[in-house]
Amino acid sequence: MLGGPVCNMYFRNRLLSLACGTDAVNVMISVHEASGLVKATYSNMSSCAQMRGATATLGFQTADIPGVGQKAFTVGVSAQVLDTSAKRQTMSFHSPN
Repeated sequence: MLGGPVCNMYFRNRLLSLACGTDAVNVMISVHEASGLVKATYSNMSSCAQMRGATATLGFQTADIPGVGQKAFTVGVSAQVLDTSAKRQTMSFHSPN
């Protein structure tokens, strides 16, 4: 298999808040096993800052391994990572070794 396996996960969430109303967010997350690349593609984005990550903490966490515990890796804290005008956007990062 060229480039190794890729795990794709899709989810749709609806934020209920006074700031954004009931805007939905659609996200496809792709994890590339060989390279460690993680891509998040957002679609049908709202213009509301909260929906674009203005107050979000982005990152991931490993599974709980007996005797080792869990590791958490922060990508961003309270940083708007998405543009204010595009309806479809992608952000990506490489996971730490």
